[in-house]
Amino acid sequence: METLEELKNAWNAQADKYNQWDELGHDEIVALAQQRAIAKLNREIERLRGALRMTDDFLRDNRNTDDDRVSLAMDYITLALRV
Repeated sequence: METLEELKNAWNAQADKYNQWDELGHDEIVALAQQRAIAKLNREIERLRGALRMTDDFLRDNRNTDDDRVSLAMDYITLALRV
């Protein structure tokens, strides 16, 4: 979750000099925070989908049964799912 200061800095970095943070209304600030939070959640969902696809592919591949490959796959999945 972004702090208010991080949100302000992100806005000011992309805004022109006539549309800086202090020019925004409360509704615009809330909308910006919501948009950025949703975008962050969508990135997390895609990252988790990648880990789940990898898991699914691994489980479908019956040739990958030796302990080293199982351990490696589980390590990868564990790392991918860390938040």
